[in-house]
Amino acid sequence: MAGGRVARVTRTGDRPEACAVSAVSADTYVARLDEVEAILAKAFTGLPFSQRGRFYDIPELTITPAPFTRGGPPVMLAGDGVIDRDAERAAQRGKRYMIDPSLPLDEVSRLVALYDAAYTGDGEQELPLFNYGFVSDDSDPWEEMRDGFTYLRQTYDRWAGRPVREVHRDNHRLTPGNTDQLVEKVLEYHRLFGDHLHFLLRLNYPGPDPVPEGRVRRCVRVRTSVPQTTLSSDEIVDPA
Repeated sequence: MAGGRVARVTRTGDRPEACAVSAVSADTYVARLDEVEAILAKAFTGLPFSQRGRFYDIPELTITPAPFTRGGPPVMLAGDGVIDRDAERAAQRGKRYMIDPSLPLDEVSRLVALYDAAYTGDGEQELPLFNYGFVSDDSDPWEEMRDGFTYLRQTYDRWAGRPVREVHRDNHRLTPGNTDQLVEKVLEYHRLFGDHLHFLLRLNYPGPDPVPEGRVRRCVRVRTSVPQTTLSSDEIVDPA
C-alpha cells in the first residue's frame, strides 16, 4: 500500500505494567526482541520458514503477500531508557537507531557518535532524528503546540511514575518556527550529522483541545519558494 515507504520501529519494554499484562519477565525483553527480529527476517523473505526458539515456536508457513521492499521494511531500534546501551545495541545489530526526542542536542550528538563508532552494518544507515515542533507563518508556532505538547509530556511523566513536571519551551529540543526558520533548523542538523540524517518533525499533539486538523495540514504543505541563497551547493537535496 505504501510502495515501500514504510519503516518499522521496535523497542524493548520499560514499564512494569507491560510486564504484568503480558505475563513476561523484563529480564527477557532483549532476548525476545532478538528472537522476534530473527522471525521477521525469515517471514519477510516471502519464502516458507519455521522457527523453534527459546520463546516462540512457529510451524512451517509462508507470509503473503511478500513485502514491497526486498527483505522487508527497514528496522529502527528505539531507545528504552539505558541510552548508551541502546545506541550501541542498535549499531551492533546493523539497525537504524531512533533517539528519544526529548534529549538535548549535545546528548544527541554524543549518542550519534557512539552509534557511528559501534556500527557494524553494510553502508551508512539513515539517522531518524525525531523532533517536536510546529510551523506557522502567521501565528506563534509555540502557542499553537504548547497545550497539546504539555499534555503529551506530562502524560509520559504519569505513565513512567515520575513527578509531573512543568513544561517550558526552553526545557526541550523543539523546532517551532516559520518556514524559513524550519529550513535553517534542518540545515543545522544536516551540518551536524551529514547525509544520513532523516529529519522527522511531529506536528500533531493529543489532548482535550488539540490543534485543529486544518492547521496541522497547513504545516505539512511544501513551500517551493525557499531562496536558493539559503542552501549551499552540498546541501541541496533532490526532492525526489
